[in-house]
Amino acid sequence: MKDSIERLLDHYATVTDGSSALLRADLIALCQRHAVSEPQFCDTFAQELASRYASGDLDAERAAFAADDLHAAADFTLPPFARRVFDLLEYREASPAEARQLLAGHSYGTAA
Repeated sequence: MKDSIERLLDHYATVTDGSSALLRADLIALCQRHAVSEPQFCDTFAQELASRYASGDLDAERAAFAADDLHAAADFTLPPFARRVFDLLEYREASPAEARQLLAGHSYGTAA
């Protein structure tokens, strides 16, 4: 699953035309392919998204775009951790330090 998430986030790091890489059908297919629940996928995606923002690999605009797509793909129902990441990134006002702080306060096991 980690490779799939990395590919998605690589798209958000380089997209210039505003095209989404994660739609509802994509989320469902990825969950089936990796035999994980939607909440598990969303939390793992959110953790990697926050990590990339915290490290500077994604700027605020691109991180917010990815968070918005995750929110929409999850049919606007995110598990608690993914929701906190979405709320943090939604308005592009949070700093990378705030993302690091959120990550430090949360430990989430990722699936392979």
